[in-house]
Amino acid sequence: MKSLPRILGLTFLALALTNCSGKLSPEDIASRLEPSIVKLFYRNQPGHGTGFFVSGEEGVCTLLTAAHVVKK
Repeated sequence: MKSLPRILGLTFLALALTNCSGKLSPEDIASRLEPSIVKLFYRNQPGHGTGFFVSGEEGVCTLLTAAHVVKK
């Protein structure tokens, strides 16, 4: 347990440094995120939802979303 304070300290430092890169403009954020935006269609059901890509089988795009997005 002696290493726990070191681990916590390094974790805090790493998290603090990630915020030192400067602020991104809304345009910069949009240009970075736009390639990963998808529109979900499920069995001709009305509505919409959000999701994000997760790693899975090679060569297959897997999108994780909430159950209510695809629920009948």
